[in-house]
Amino acid sequence: EQCGVWVEQHYPHVKVVRVPKQPCFNVAHARDQGAAAADAPWLCFFDADVILSPDFAQQMTPTLQAGNYYVGQPWKRGLTGTVICTRDDFVQVGGYDEMIQGWGEEDVDFYNRLLRRGARSLDFPGELLTLIDHDDQMRVQNYSVKSLPVSQIINRLYCVAKFDLMNVMARDLSGEERRYLHAEAKQMVQLWLQRKPENHWRIPFRQSPSLHGEEITSALVYTLKPLP
Repeated sequence: EQCGVWVEQHYPHVKVVRVPKQPCFNVAHARDQGAAAADAPWLCFFDADVILSPDFAQQMTPTLQAGNYYVGQPWKRGLTGTVICTRDDFVQVGGYDEMIQGWGEEDVDFYNRLLRRGARSLDFPGELLTLIDHDDQMRVQNYSVKSLPVSQIINRLYCVAKFDLMNVMARDLSGEERRYLHAEAKQMVQLWLQRKPENHWRIPFRQSPSLHGEEITSALVYTLKPLP
């Protein structure tokens, strides 16, 4: 919709970041690119359908303290992606997980990793945010998966498995490991939607020798309940 051109024409002091030749929209990648272009010690992320109160910065800036990140309350659908955090914390957790495709969960995943690193979640007044009303079709129109619930199920399954693996392996996953894991989660959900009999997702993660020398493989197993 050429919003970047409009911003450059009307607000020339604003830096516009473009990510050309993308087959689908990836909000995590877009946010990471925006953060890379910013130079402030604090970062604020919000979606294109969110309007900030005119005095948002004036109200929030005096309250910000390092070690915290801030989200609007009460928690409302469509506003959960609005967050303020320090650049240092953003860098420490590796930004948003760009393996998360389609709609949903990239914000919650980011918050969970901030918490994992020791940051504290604090609230700011939700009335500082206004959501532009629109239907779900607009939310998924630039994604490959056109169903909002299916997209969220895939991403949620991926995030649960990712955090479980991080906990049992006591380390972060590499980009290649996360890319493979998301592809597997997507395939598992697609089989589940087709009512295939196989609804167990088994993820081997560690091999270790027993007292007798045999290799023992540990695994996580997720079961998707049959559709009604």
